[in-house]
Amino acid sequence: MKEGAKFVTFQDFNDSVLLNFTLSNILCNESKETPLEQFEFVDGDWTDVAEKITQKQALYDLIFSSETIYSEENYPKLAKLLESSLDQNGVAYIAGKTYYFGVGGGMRDFEDYINESSSLTCETHSTIDATVQREIVKIKRKL
Repeated sequence: MKEGAKFVTFQDFNDSVLLNFTLSNILCNESKETPLEQFEFVDGDWTDVAEKITQKQALYDLIFSSETIYSEENYPKLAKLLESSLDQNGVAYIAGKTYYFGVGGGMRDFEDYINESSSLTCETHSTIDATVQREIVKIKRKL
């Protein structure tokens, strides 16, 4: 856990993933320095998650997401979630495939959507050379 972090929120569409995998991993790695009370688990669609976070008035310094941009129809939901939950100086790192074969979507399409249709901007990206190329983009608020 990031030093000085007050809490960490884990999110997945399926509550069973959070319960059976995420929580299990946390329990395996829990230490006295990071008690379980510092973790929160939120399940559901990104629209539901954005509403829950807005109700709590929670803003995040860091958001990490992986393999969540494979469906172009969900870009507006993800962008809205990032807009409503990133602190003014917060940063999101989104990891995904350069292109998702068979389902559409990919990093360029997601970057274009963020830059053109939201109050956010994709600043940089890193390429991970693998059998299926992946990238990580850094997203923050437009100045």
